[in-house]
Amino acid sequence: SFANQAILIKGGGWHLVGEGTNSTTLLSQGAWTMQNGAVWRGFLIAILPPITNDYPVSIENLTLDGGVQVGNTTRHGFPASPVDGMGWDMTHDAIDERGATGPVFTHWTWTNLLFTHWRGEIVKSNGQATNGNLTMVNCTFRDGNASALNIYDSQVVTNCVFDNLFMLCEYYMAYSTNTSYFVNNLITNVSGNAMSFNGANGRNPPYIIQNNQFYNVAGNGFATTPGDNIVLTTNQFY
Repeated sequence: SFANQAILIKGGGWHLVGEGTNSTTLLSQGAWTMQNGAVWRGFLIAILPPITNDYPVSIENLTLDGGVQVGNTTRHGFPASPVDGMGWDMTHDAIDERGATGPVFTHWTWTNLLFTHWRGEIVKSNGQATNGNLTMVNCTFRDGNASALNIYDSQVVTNCVFDNLFMLCEYYMAYSTNTSYFVNNLITNVSGNAMSFNGANGRNPPYIIQNNQFYNVAGNGFATTPGDNIVLTTNQFY
């Protein structure tokens, strides 16, 4: 692994369950150190494939806190500055899915989670696994200095809130194998672009963006470089 992590997971069939976002918190390291000439804070949860026991996985009813007082700052350049630790810290993530060496979980679900106070991509992929299917229901991503979602599993994202972020998502389309749905979500106070799509190859399954509300996006609502089979319907933009 290329950065420190609190929880390293190599297999499936587990369920991490708290008593609610106001009652159970996993607190990451907000303070930064210098390692190999770079700023390191570390990952809270890292998934290291190839995983064993590919049974369903769930995380529910808790807060994943990055440990900094302010996540979304006025400085978003990366890597983070070795002088003061400010900027986009690519080592500071709640969940890091490393699919370069094999498959990740075929099915996992996140329910009623609060992700807050992060300087890097809040959840991200570092690999090319194509088997993942991730469902997010009633989750909140708040106060992030980078993207909230930079994870490449096929997705179902519904009834979630994205608030006070630099970016909502960057989605690399080449690795998804099933239709994705981004439905009934609230997006507000985004200081950069909202949704960015890239990696399309002309054979990608649809990504359906439906019935969402977008407020106060300072940059582009959508960017494609390129995108493929993206369907936008019945969304509202303010």
